[in-house]
Amino acid sequence: MKLLFNLDVVAGNRVRARPSDYLRSLPRDGQVAAVTEFLHWAEKAAAESSDPQARAEAEIGIATAREFLQTLQADTLRIHTRRQPEEPHD
Repeated sequence: MKLLFNLDVVAGNRVRARPSDYLRSLPRDGQVAAVTEFLHWAEKAAAESSDPQARAEAEIGIATAREFLQTLQADTLRIHTRRQPEEPHD
């Protein structure tokens, strides 16, 4: 599995996720497919792991993937619902 997100430590134990260069290089549907595959893997890892550290890392991955997919969906909705400015009527 390729690196999809870079995690930056913001403060203490808080992290900020950003898409990797690889993920940004993919077309939109490729991004959705890669992140969805990762999400399924992370959900399975979180459910099956008995190691608290591994479970916590998988849960961070789940949250990151879901947020990314929601952002993509919101961007798509915004593109499809954007109204064109009306021409002034004389």
